[in-house]
Amino acid sequence: MVCVGSVTKQLAIAVLYCMRIPDGHKKALKVPSVAAFDSQSRSVSKGWFVINFRRLRHIAKLGAIALDINMAPTLYELSIPLFVRSLENLHAFLKKGEQWAEENNVPKEKLLEGKLADDMKPLPFQIQSCSNSSKLAAVRMCGIENIPMEDNETTFPQLYERIEKTIDMLKKVDPSSLEGKDNATVEMKTPFGNFEFTGISYLQKFALPNFYFHETTAYAILRHVGVPVGKWDFLGTDMQPKK
Repeated sequence: MVCVGSVTKQLAIAVLYCMRIPDGHKKALKVPSVAAFDSQSRSVSKGWFVINFRRLRHIAKLGAIALDINMAPTLYELSIPLFVRSLENLHAFLKKGEQWAEENNVPKEKLLEGKLADDMKPLPFQIQSCSNSSKLAAVRMCGIENIPMEDNETTFPQLYERIEKTIDMLKKVDPSSLEGKDNATVEMKTPFGNFEFTGISYLQKFALPNFYFHETTAYAILRHVGVPVGKWDFLGTDMQPKK
């Protein structure tokens, strides 16, 4: 005879494993290993499901809770993939700018030296800042080793290489290195002073806004000098509306 309470627990575990729940949540919910569940679940009688419909409904509610847990984006999902995608878009519309200059006999220096105002930094600085903002976010939040870059790029090929190196570094970040870091202390030392954040507040208040500030400025410089870039170049070519 199968113990109803035991089977209820088996079904609860099954629901949890059917969802893509982070390991941290599984541990908090005291979910056993897949192997343990598999070995125990073989003893469940098929006839039990017919006479325990109400309990199954209760398990369905548990499934909804599990789904809510699963739907909450992780710190990794809110950071690294966003940086990578935006850097890829930056690479693409920067190359579009270089091609436009070649096709229209415009000196490339006009783009590279372009500014939005006399007291603002030129295009290479904006690219370097996007690189620094994203890779230092990974360093500060994940605790990985930084890859120093000299901020001395002056040509389009050098800027492309800088972006590619940054993307490569970010793609090597292990998602598990950000688990449980939402409220971890993040210290940031700058020429303007020192700042202290939690993992999530650092991302929300500085890392992402700072990155997008410089990416937007790079886009605006290209547009200002005449490059026909548009919103879809910034958002990504895969964001083109369906015809």
